[in-house]
Amino acid sequence: MSNFLKTGIYTNGCIIPVTTEDPSLLLILDEFTENFRINIYCGQSYIDSITMNNFREMCNNVSSLPVQSRHGEYLGNVWSLINEQMYYDYLKIHS
Repeated sequence: MSNFLKTGIYTNGCIIPVTTEDPSLLLILDEFTENFRINIYCGQSYIDSITMNNFREMCNNVSSLPVQSRHGEYLGNVWSLINEQMYYDYLKIHS
């Protein structure tokens, strides 16, 4: 997950470094999948996604980034959405 912080985006034959401070970094909650997924973009370039299977691999800087819906509405930061999803998964198991 934190690989994109090290490797960046490969375009036009070169690697462009990307950090969490990049203003063109965009995290969008994927509403078209059955499972929880946050897609990470830098401009129009897809970098990675955060799911319930790989969220433990992300660095602290990524967990505090804001997440938007596909309509541009602020939904919260990455960590708050993961906690919300864990709560709903817990309810499904115990109900």
